[in-house]
Amino acid sequence: MYDEYDEGSGGRSPIRIIATVVGVLAILAAGWFLVKPRIGGSDDDGANAAASTTSAAAAAADAASTTAQADDEDAPTTTEADARESTDAPSTTAGPETTAPSTTAAPTTVAPTPTTAAPPVAPVDPGYPVLADGSPAPIVAIFGFDQITITGAVPDQAAVDRLTTLAIANSKFDVPVANFLTINPNVPLTVPVRVVELTSTRFPENSAEILPEHALELDRIVSIMQALPNISVVIVGHADARGDELVNYAISDERARAVFNHLVAGGISPSRIASRAVGEEDLLTLNNDDAANELNRRTEVIFTGLLVG
Repeated sequence: MYDEYDEGSGGRSPIRIIATVVGVLAILAAGWFLVKPRIGGSDDDGANAAASTTSAAAAAADAASTTAQADDEDAPTTTEADARESTDAPSTTAGPETTAPSTTAAPTTVAPTPTTAAPPVAPVDPGYPVLADGSPAPIVAIFGFDQITITGAVPDQAAVDRLTTLAIANSKFDVPVANFLTINPNVPLTVPVRVVELTSTRFPENSAEILPEHALELDRIVSIMQALPNISVVIVGHADARGDELVNYAISDERARAVFNHLVAGGISPSRIASRAVGEEDLLTLNNDDAANELNRRTEVIFTGLLVG
């Protein structure tokens, strides 16, 4: 029917033309609906897409919740006690490294304690005369031309008798003994005896030479020490006051050593002999004549142990 020819419309039927236009419009409309989603879609499509996404997320959340519930059902139940123990337990989380403060004690400064000088202690009195160093004051036996004088303190009468006998036996002259000894039981038997010979030969001036006559007198000391092996002696060298003090001291030391050597040569052990010098400090006389100076050029002997039996 659409093929009927209408000569007034140029040979085509109006119905055919309308049909053709409708067909074209239909094709364009179909093409539009096919192309529009590719260009961006409408607001409704975006909303639908968002709703679809939200539904998917909700479904995933439900699935996760279901899985979590299943895991919780399989996991052990934590009790209140466990929770408290977990709370009280110290944290094992490693924190930043911290250096502990040093425990080394700082040096302590002690203030000096003021010292108070102790009061001087009074020396104990031994009950008999003593020297400045505390040793017993010696007995002094002076051998003179007319008598022997003995002074000092001894422990008993036996000591008095012993000293008197020894003095007479060793005197160059037959003279009496002037005994001024006192008896004091506190005095030890080791009290020394100082012998001062006023009658012995003296050293030459400025010399330590032992002359032959002098040597014979020193031999008496050798005899006493041989007879009494328990005694020891100290030889003290002296000088007169003329000349230089240091020179006099040196001469007095040489004189003491000369007597020391003479005793050793006579057979006395050096361990029993000591010597020392005093120079011009201990003069027998302060006179300045030849006789006084000769008297001061001497040696003295101090015996220890004469009272020991």
